[in-house]
Amino acid sequence: MELFKKKKRVTDDDNYDRKEITRTLSGIFGEELTEKELSERAKLWELADHTTNSKKLSKLSDSPYIEVRESVACNCHTPVDILIFLLGDESCEVREAAVSNPNTPLNAIEKLRDDESKLVRDAVIWRKRKI
Repeated sequence: MELFKKKKRVTDDDNYDRKEITRTLSGIFGEELTEKELSERAKLWELADHTTNSKKLSKLSDSPYIEVRESVACNCHTPVDILIFLLGDESCEVREAAVSNPNTPLNAIEKLRDDESKLVRDAVIWRKRKI
């Protein structure tokens, strides 16, 4: 995959075993993933957590994997236009992460105060209290 050119870990301070977490969660949700799929998904997730490259973050924001999009939404280097895009994600976890990112403009999160998810609504309230 062209998103990563290096075979080494993105960062050495990262102690998450994303492959094992993905394996466990996929089992809980009944997904059958090959080892190759598990490895690719874990690498994308790690990249989304640690990259500062806005082009990579933009690509990753359209990932089919919730954990990758959620990590993009949490990343402090994610451009504002991508954060606004992620506010409309189908996953409440991704929307909540985008709302909670301090770089997401407050006027953009206002439309989510009536979101169907309590998780998202609570994140909007939390952000507004931090002003």
